[in-house]
Amino acid sequence: MERNYTLIFAGQHGVGKTNIFSCLKRQLPITEEEVLSSVSSNGNQFVTSVQSHGVVAKVSIWDTAGMELNGSLGMTRSYFKDCHGIILVANRNVESSLHILSDWITAAQNYCNHVNRLVISLWAVDYDSENMPLVQDFLREWHIPDNLMVRISIANGNGIMDGFKTVADAMIAINESPPSLRDSLYSPPNILVQPPAGKNSNCCS
Repeated sequence: MERNYTLIFAGQHGVGKTNIFSCLKRQLPITEEEVLSSVSSNGNQFVTSVQSHGVVAKVSIWDTAGMELNGSLGMTRSYFKDCHGIILVANRNVESSLHILSDWITAAQNYCNHVNRLVISLWAVDYDSENMPLVQDFLREWHIPDNLMVRISIANGNGIMDGFKTVADAMIAINESPPSLRDSLYSPPNILVQPPAGKNSNCCS
């Protein structure tokens, strides 16, 4: 039986989410495509088919034009409630784009229907070795595993396809593996995201 998963991009305006989305759209086989009428004329979606761990799955990839957090509370809930994966995008050239991502993590924790199986990946745009300690600190703070941190370049597309394959593989593994195997491969905090102590979990309420 074919499975269905939803993957959304999240991050500050101007970090390059739409460019990354367009790159994936050019390189992945598309099975469905539509404009998300509930978002805006800039929001859109396409569906691709992937195979991993012996499972064939459809992955719906959303570029929501920032409305998943900046719209109404009802809209925020609708985007996060059924998502299986979130790609957080930070750009070295956009001030505060890394640390503001905690808002999206908190929203996902508040509204995702299966947060204990939610895969969160951090995509770092144009970060060099000098800036990577900031990224590593963020990963440790939010218990995001190193293998779900992807360094990418929007200019040449480096890292984008490999990053997608990593996220898709993790989504399928954590949802389709038997609990015993899942726990051995992806035991917390390897996949599950846990809030740092003292973080406010009501940013969107």
